[in-house]
Amino acid sequence: RTAAQAKAARDGLARLIYGQLFKWLIAGINLKLSKGATAAQGQFFGVLDIAGFESFEHNSLEQLFINLSNEHLQLHFNNHVFTMELEDYKADGIEVANITFPDNSDVVELLDSKGAVLQILDEEVSMPKATDQTFLSKVFKAHEGHCR
Repeated sequence: RTAAQAKAARDGLARLIYGQLFKWLIAGINLKLSKGATAAQGQFFGVLDIAGFESFEHNSLEQLFINLSNEHLQLHFNNHVFTMELEDYKADGIEVANITFPDNSDVVELLDSKGAVLQILDEEVSMPKATDQTFLSKVFKAHEGHCR
């Protein structure tokens, strides 16, 4: 391997460790907050980024991961605060004005689900002769019908 490949592998490992550490930390906080109850029964910790997907003049892979994490949290927040609460209100017979909010779940799914862009990227980086073009070809083939 080249020095650049070794650096990319090191950086990828660092991101993986950071991501797992972040999940472990949040799970630990939620366990303490819930005192053994499920999130639906007790309190839980969440982080909200109101801006959603941001667009900078130059976007890095790290920024994509930050934005994707924020979008996962935003979807979780929207589901718990808006969707589930509105359902509870309706079940209790309380009339509530129709609340709409941006929904980027299709973008999250495009990036971070089975067969999504990040999974294709993960497979490509382990292929010895993979290039940017082979990666792009696989992404376009897999998602050519996506609405975005």
